[in-house]
Amino acid sequence: MPRPSLNLTDEEKLERKRIASRKYAKKIRENRSKEEREKILKYNKEYYQQNREKELERARNYSKTPQGIKSSFISSWKQKGIICVDYDLMYEKYINTGNCEYCDKEFKNSLDRHLDHDHSITDKPNVRGILCRSCNVFDILKST
Repeated sequence: MPRPSLNLTDEEKLERKRIASRKYAKKIRENRSKEEREKILKYNKEYYQQNREKELERARNYSKTPQGIKSSFISSWKQKGIICVDYDLMYEKYINTGNCEYCDKEFKNSLDRHLDHDHSITDKPNVRGILCRSCNVFDILKST
């Protein structure tokens, strides 16, 4: 008997694939013996030492690409405790927002744009808005 269609969107299908891939990779890592893990770590360390300049150059070049810039933003958000359902979607919204969502002031440059979040929420999405520097500094959305 055929399985019923779930009518998943492309994004949902992609997320399911990502989750399955992460689970598989985790299972592979967990099943490695201690000797295998040490051997891999030793190889990676030796490779990096022998190819350090090449790897640094590759990293510098990647950080200048659009994907590298996006990755850097998302990584810094995660380090700061920003939680959202879809980081890719949040990045697109962040990049394409031209005015503060509170005072409607136009952003002069990328340093003026801030992703405001609630620091007390640590287990669910906590983004409050995309604000200018002054609205973010005064924590204008804290009371709303």
